[in-house]
Amino acid sequence: MPDILFPYQKEQIDTVIAKDEGGWKLTHNANDPDGGWTYAGVTHSTFNAYWKKKYPGSNRDMVFNDVLAILNGDVKGQKELDEDVYQIYFEEYYEPMAVHMKAPIISTAILSCAVNIGVENAKKVWDACVANPPNTANGSTFLREWTRYYIHLVRDNAKAWRDFAVLDHGDLMKMPKIFRAGDLEGWFNRVERYRT
Repeated sequence: MPDILFPYQKEQIDTVIAKDEGGWKLTHNANDPDGGWTYAGVTHSTFNAYWKKKYPGSNRDMVFNDVLAILNGDVKGQKELDEDVYQIYFEEYYEPMAVHMKAPIISTAILSCAVNIGVENAKKVWDACVANPPNTANGSTFLREWTRYYIHLVRDNAKAWRDFAVLDHGDLMKMPKIFRAGDLEGWFNRVERYRT
Protein backbone atom coordinates (compact mmCIF):
# COMPACT_ATOMS: atom_id res chain seq x y z
CA MET A 1 0.00 0.00 0.00
CA PRO A 2 1.36 3.47 -0.72
CA ASP A 3 2.99 5.09 2.30
CA ILE A 4 0.93 8.23 1.74
CA LEU A 5 -2.46 6.52 1.77
CA PHE A 6 -4.47 7.98 4.66
CA PRO A 7 -7.37 6.08 6.31
CA TYR A 8 -10.03 8.19 4.58
CA GLN A 9 -8.46 7.59 1.16
CA LYS A 10 -8.25 3.85 1.85
CA GLU A 11 -11.89 3.89 2.98
CA GLN A 12 -12.97 5.57 -0.26
CA ILE A 13 -10.99 3.11 -2.39
CA ASP A 14 -12.44 0.19 -0.39
CA THR A 15 -15.95 1.60 -0.91
CA VAL A 16 -15.49 1.82 -4.69
CA ILE A 17 -14.05 -1.70 -4.82
CA ALA A 18 -16.80 -3.19 -2.62
CA LYS A 19 -19.83 -1.34 -4.00
CA ASP A 20 -18.92 -0.55 -7.60
CA GLU A 21 -16.25 -3.01 -8.71
CA GLY A 22 -17.56 -6.31 -7.37
CA GLY A 23 -15.42 -6.61 -4.25
CA TRP A 24 -12.04 -8.11 -3.51
CA LYS A 25 -12.43 -11.14 -5.71
CA LEU A 26 -10.89 -12.65 -8.78
CA THR A 27 -13.05 -13.02 -11.87
CA HIS A 28 -12.36 -14.00 -15.44
CA ASN A 29 -14.29 -13.13 -18.56
CA ALA A 30 -12.78 -14.80 -21.60
CA ASN A 31 -14.98 -12.64 -23.85
CA ASP A 32 -13.68 -9.35 -22.45
CA PRO A 33 -11.05 -7.92 -24.81
CA ASP A 34 -10.38 -5.10 -22.34
CA GLY A 35 -8.98 -7.23 -19.59
CA GLY A 36 -9.85 -10.89 -19.09
CA TRP A 37 -8.69 -11.58 -15.50
CA THR A 38 -9.93 -8.96 -13.06
CA TYR A 39 -9.12 -8.61 -9.38
CA ALA A 40 -10.85 -6.00 -7.19
CA GLY A 41 -11.96 -4.16 -10.32
CA VAL A 42 -8.45 -4.00 -11.84
CA THR A 43 -8.25 -5.81 -15.16
CA HIS A 44 -5.25 -7.80 -16.27
CA SER A 45 -4.45 -5.23 -18.95
CA THR A 46 -4.77 -2.28 -16.52
CA PHE A 47 -2.53 -4.00 -14.00
CA ASN A 48 0.14 -4.80 -16.57
CA ALA A 49 0.05 -1.31 -18.12
CA TYR A 50 0.46 0.22 -14.66
CA TRP A 51 3.27 -2.15 -13.75
CA LYS A 52 5.17 -1.45 -16.99
CA LYS A 53 4.79 2.30 -16.49
CA LYS A 54 5.93 2.14 -12.87
CA TYR A 55 8.73 -0.37 -13.47
CA PRO A 56 9.98 0.01 -17.06
CA GLY A 57 11.61 -3.14 -18.37
CA SER A 58 9.80 -5.38 -15.91
CA ASN A 59 8.33 -8.54 -17.36
CA ARG A 60 5.93 -9.06 -14.47
CA ASP A 61 2.59 -10.41 -15.60
CA MET A 62 -0.48 -10.52 -13.40
CA VAL A 63 -1.57 -13.90 -14.75
CA PHE A 64 1.62 -15.73 -13.90
CA ASN A 65 2.37 -14.13 -10.53
CA ASP A 66 -0.66 -12.76 -8.77
CA VAL A 67 -3.50 -14.86 -10.12
CA LEU A 68 -1.58 -17.99 -9.23
CA ALA A 69 -0.93 -16.57 -5.75
CA ILE A 70 -4.67 -16.10 -5.24
CA LEU A 71 -5.59 -19.50 -6.63
CA ASN A 72 -2.91 -21.28 -4.59
CA GLY A 73 -3.66 -19.44 -1.34
CA ASP A 74 -0.25 -17.72 -1.21
CA VAL A 75 -0.80 -15.20 1.63
CA LYS A 76 2.36 -13.17 0.89
CA GLY A 77 1.56 -12.99 -2.84
CA GLN A 78 -2.04 -12.02 -2.04
CA LYS A 79 -0.84 -9.22 0.26
CA GLU A 80 1.52 -7.90 -2.44
CA LEU A 81 -1.29 -7.95 -4.99
CA ASP A 82 -3.61 -6.07 -2.61
CA GLU A 83 -0.91 -3.42 -2.13
CA ASP A 84 -0.55 -3.15 -5.93
CA VAL A 85 -4.32 -2.69 -6.24
CA TYR A 86 -4.30 0.16 -3.70
CA GLN A 87 -1.40 1.77 -5.56
CA ILE A 88 -3.25 1.57 -8.86
CA TYR A 89 -6.44 3.08 -7.45
CA PHE A 90 -4.52 5.80 -5.62
CA GLU A 91 -1.99 6.76 -8.30
CA GLU A 92 -4.13 6.25 -11.39
CA TYR A 93 -7.49 7.58 -10.14
CA TYR A 94 -7.36 9.20 -6.69
CA GLU A 95 -4.35 11.50 -7.13
CA PRO A 96 -5.39 12.88 -10.55
CA MET A 97 -8.91 13.62 -9.25
CA ALA A 98 -7.93 14.83 -5.74
CA VAL A 99 -8.25 18.51 -6.65
CA HIS A 100 -11.95 17.87 -7.42
CA MET A 101 -12.58 15.71 -4.36
CA LYS A 102 -12.67 18.41 -1.70
CA ALA A 103 -16.39 18.08 -0.94
CA PRO A 104 -16.73 14.93 1.21
CA ILE A 105 -20.34 14.40 0.14
CA ILE A 106 -19.36 13.62 -3.46
CA SER A 107 -15.67 12.70 -3.26
CA THR A 108 -16.24 8.93 -3.36
CA ALA A 109 -18.64 9.38 -6.28
CA ILE A 110 -15.94 11.34 -8.13
CA LEU A 111 -13.42 8.55 -7.48
CA SER A 112 -15.91 5.94 -8.68
CA CYS A 113 -16.62 7.98 -11.79
CA ALA A 114 -12.89 8.21 -12.60
CA VAL A 115 -12.45 4.46 -12.11
CA ASN A 116 -15.43 3.72 -14.35
CA ILE A 117 -14.97 6.16 -17.24
CA GLY A 118 -11.33 7.19 -16.89
CA VAL A 119 -9.74 10.24 -15.32
CA GLU A 120 -9.93 12.49 -18.38
CA ASN A 121 -13.63 11.78 -18.88
CA ALA A 122 -14.33 12.26 -15.16
CA LYS A 123 -12.61 15.65 -15.37
CA LYS A 124 -14.92 16.53 -18.29
CA VAL A 125 -17.92 15.56 -16.16
CA TRP A 126 -16.60 17.85 -13.41
CA ASP A 127 -16.00 20.69 -15.89
CA ALA A 128 -19.58 20.31 -17.17
CA CYS A 129 -20.81 20.78 -13.58
CA VAL A 130 -19.15 24.14 -13.19
CA ALA A 131 -19.91 25.25 -16.75
CA ASN A 132 -23.68 24.83 -16.47
CA PRO A 133 -26.00 26.81 -14.19
CA PRO A 134 -25.98 27.03 -11.24
CA ASN A 135 -22.19 26.84 -11.90
CA THR A 136 -21.48 24.74 -8.86
CA ALA A 137 -20.20 21.22 -8.61
CA ASN A 138 -22.36 19.81 -5.86
CA GLY A 139 -23.56 16.24 -5.51
CA SER A 140 -26.70 16.56 -7.62
CA THR A 141 -25.05 18.46 -10.49
CA PHE A 142 -22.13 16.00 -10.58
CA LEU A 143 -24.45 12.99 -10.68
CA ARG A 144 -26.60 14.67 -13.35
CA GLU A 145 -23.56 15.30 -15.56
CA TRP A 146 -22.23 11.78 -14.94
CA THR A 147 -25.59 10.39 -16.09
CA ARG A 148 -25.45 12.64 -19.17
CA TYR A 149 -22.03 11.25 -19.98
CA TYR A 150 -23.52 7.73 -20.19
CA ILE A 151 -26.46 8.94 -22.27
CA HIS A 152 -24.10 10.65 -24.72
CA LEU A 153 -21.89 7.57 -24.81
CA VAL A 154 -24.82 5.40 -25.84
CA ARG A 155 -26.05 8.01 -28.35
CA ASP A 156 -22.60 8.38 -29.91
CA ASN A 157 -22.11 4.63 -30.01
CA ALA A 158 -25.46 4.20 -31.80
CA LYS A 159 -24.26 6.68 -34.44
CA ALA A 160 -20.98 4.77 -34.77
CA TRP A 161 -22.92 1.52 -35.31
CA ARG A 162 -25.06 3.18 -37.96
CA ASP A 163 -21.94 4.43 -39.73
CA PHE A 164 -20.36 0.99 -39.41
CA ALA A 165 -23.37 -0.65 -41.06
CA VAL A 166 -24.05 1.98 -43.72
CA LEU A 167 -20.75 3.67 -44.53
CA ASP A 168 -18.08 1.16 -43.57
CA HIS A 169 -19.99 -1.82 -45.00
CA GLY A 170 -19.17 -4.04 -42.04
CA ASP A 171 -15.39 -3.42 -42.04
CA LEU A 172 -14.49 -5.26 -38.83
CA MET A 173 -11.52 -2.95 -38.19
CA LYS A 174 -14.00 -0.10 -37.73
CA MET A 175 -16.48 -1.96 -35.52
CA PRO A 176 -17.57 0.14 -32.50
CA LYS A 177 -17.50 -1.15 -28.94
CA ILE A 178 -20.35 -3.47 -28.09
CA PHE A 179 -22.39 -2.35 -25.08
CA ARG A 180 -24.38 -5.04 -23.36
CA ALA A 181 -27.65 -4.17 -21.67
CA GLY A 182 -26.04 -5.10 -18.35
CA ASP A 183 -23.31 -2.50 -18.94
CA LEU A 184 -25.82 0.31 -19.23
CA GLU A 185 -27.88 -0.92 -16.29
CA GLY A 186 -24.74 -1.25 -14.16
CA TRP A 187 -23.56 2.25 -15.10
CA PHE A 188 -26.85 3.86 -14.10
CA ASN A 189 -27.03 1.77 -10.91
CA ARG A 190 -23.55 3.00 -10.05
CA VAL A 191 -24.69 6.63 -10.27
CA GLU A 192 -27.90 5.90 -8.35
CA ARG A 193 -25.95 4.41 -5.41
CA TYR A 194 -24.45 7.87 -4.85
CA ARG A 195 -27.81 9.63 -5.12
CA THR A 196 -28.98 8.14 -1.83
